[in-house]
Amino acid sequence: MRRVRVMPVVRQQQLFERDREFYQELQRELRKNGVDGEPGTLLISACQDDQFALDGRVNGAFTEALLRVWDAGAFSGGYRDFHRAIRERLPRTQVPNLHTTGSPAPDFLGQKPFTV
Repeated sequence: MRRVRVMPVVRQQQLFERDREFYQELQRELRKNGVDGEPGTLLISACQDDQFALDGRVNGAFTEALLRVWDAGAFSGGYRDFHRAIRERLPRTQVPNLHTTGSPAPDFLGQKPFTV
């Protein structure tokens, strides 16, 4: 049986408060770099809102799949390819989410993940 990991809300708040300046700067950058003045963001998360993220041997199942797909940086392809490859490594009961808001630049979506 796999365990479900949930970060306690109190810990989430502590981390947000600790890194508040980072998150605020990130929001400013997203607004500045969006298409048509609209900030564009991309979220790849471990599961859909109505699902639970499964546990793995060392990390969560999503993180383990991500690390296998990433292959220490050998992965080539854009974010949609990356998401698809991760999804293929997880059971049907855990479907990772790929969600965009605003208008992420097409070049961004097509670039190798984690490229700065």
